[in-house]
Amino acid sequence: MLTNPITVTRLKSRAKVISLIRQYLESNGFIEVETPILGPNAGGAIARPFITRPSLRDHLNKKKRYRDLRLRIAPELYLKVLIHLLKMSFIFI
Repeated sequence: MLTNPITVTRLKSRAKVISLIRQYLESNGFIEVETPILGPNAGGAIARPFITRPSLRDHLNKKKRYRDLRLRIAPELYLKVLIHLLKMSFIFI
């Protein structure tokens, strides 16, 4: 893929466009936010979430414990919290 000069040109152009959009939004008072990808609840849609179970080592008693995590379905739930509860109206992801 990266040996093809057309693909490399497209990737560089895409990166430049994204950078320019980010600069424009930031210069106009917008704040870039990140929302979690994995969490304890999927929420926001009726689709069945992807569930993963990473192992966490309990360092005190050397036992493994597990916590199910779900891949988010609807990223707008976190954005709604930022907009409505925290009154942050100028945000982008």
